[in-house]
Amino acid sequence: SGRHGRLERWLFQRAAAVICISEAVKQCLVEGRLVSPAAPARVRLIPDARVVARYENGDGRRVRSELAIPPGVPLVGMIARLEPMKGQDLLLQAAVGVAEQVPEAHFLVVGDTMAGLHAEYVPQLEALARHPSLAGRVTFAGYRDDVADVLAALDCFVHPSRRGAFVSVLIEAMAAGVPIVASDVDGIPECVGRDGTAELVTLDPSAIADAVCRVLTEPGRAEAMSAMGRDRARRLYDVGPLARMTEEVFAECLDQRPP
Repeated sequence: SGRHGRLERWLFQRAAAVICISEAVKQCLVEGRLVSPAAPARVRLIPDARVVARYENGDGRRVRSELAIPPGVPLVGMIARLEPMKGQDLLLQAAVGVAEQVPEAHFLVVGDTMAGLHAEYVPQLEALARHPSLAGRVTFAGYRDDVADVLAALDCFVHPSRRGAFVSVLIEAMAAGVPIVASDVDGIPECVGRDGTAELVTLDPSAIADAVCRVLTEPGRAEAMSAMGRDRARRLYDVGPLARMTEEVFAECLDQRPP
C-alpha cells in the first residue's frame, strides 16, 4: 500500500506497542505493512470506551417536546457528521420504504458538516427528504451535545455507514437501550456483535427499511435488542476497565525500556 508515508512507517516500526480499536483496524495496519503479523504481541486490541452510565437515563421526552414529535410516534434516527461516508442518504432512501409500512413513523437526522466540508451533501439530503412519502416526517436537528437525551427519544437507531473502523455512537446507542440497525461493514459488526443486539444489513435501502420495520413492528424483538445492547455496553465498553487495560500496555512498554 502506498497510502502511508515514510515517517508513519518509521514510527510504527519502532513503537513498543500498537493499540487498535478493532480487528478491522489491525488488518488495515497489517495490509499497509505498518505492523507485522509476525509480531502479534506488539498489537493490542482495546476498543473505544464510554462512561456507559451517562447514556442510560436520557430525557427523551424533553427532546420530543422540543422537536414537536408526540409521544408514541415511532421515531427513527441517526447521529453522525453529515458526509456521504456516514450514509444519511441511505437512511432517507430507506425512510421511504419504512413510511410505506409504518405511515406514522418520523425520522430524525442529527449532525452537521465539519469545517464546511461536504457542503454539497446537505442539499442532496434535503431533496431526498422532500419525497412525497416523507412530507413533514423528517427533522434535521443539526449539531447536538445532548446525545443521551436524543438517543432516549428514539425507537430505532440507524447507522448505514459505508465505512467504520469502530463506531463510538453505537456504544452510546447500546448503552441507551435503543435497538440498532447498522451496516455490516469493517469494524461495525465487532462493535455491536452478531448475537442479535443489532440488525446488521447491507447498504441496500430496501434491506435497511425492512430491518427498521422489524424493529418498529415487533415489540418483543425490540425489547430483546434493547436489553442485549445495554448488557453489551456495560460488559465490554465501560471506560473504567478499558482505561486500566490501556494503562497496563503503557506500564509494560515502560518496563521494557533500556535503563
